Amino acid sequence: MVQRTDTALADLPDNRLRQLVDYWRVRRGDRIAPPRAALDPVDIPELLPWLSILDVTDHGFQTRLAGTGLEAICGRPLTGLLLDHDSTQPLELTLLSWLRHACDQRAPMLVQATLAGPRTRLVMQGVILPLSGDGDHIDKLICGCVALGGLPLPGTGRRPRPVAPNLVEFSAHRLEV
Repeated sequence: MVQRTDTALADLPDNRLRQLVDYWRVRRGDRIAPPRAALDPVDIPELLPWLSILDVTDHGFQTRLAGTGLEAICGRPLTGLLLDHDSTQPLELTLLSWLRHACDQRAPMLVQATLAGPRTRLVMQGVILPLSGDGDHIDKLICGCVALGGLPLPGTGRRPRPVAPNLVEFSAHRLEV
């Protein structure tokens, strides 16, 4: 299920995502999106584990950089990963459409996914924030993603592992900033 509504910055439940969006908004100023050069990791060290930077390519999106927190949640290295039309995983295909939407609309997006494995559920929330080197077209995306919580499935009594492979639900919203 994919929903399309608008969400305000104050409605984000995770403080790390609010900090990232606020940082992006300040760096954006009156432009459509800030350039990558306007972002300095020294300004946001506590957010770095939860960030990724994606290059927008003709074929899709190439992960230029992924934080250690994201890689821990996913259980694998993400740097260098290409998300393109050849992806076969439902989560990747759904995310790919919203990455494209953020580029086309030149607007920040809020995404949330519920993933399930044999005995676990994991709820993840993220923001997709466009970057523009020339002030006109989107050439990169900075994304922040956090695990809101993992819930053991009824009857298991166990906490989930970091990765749950099957997409159960996905929602995306334009983020009004």
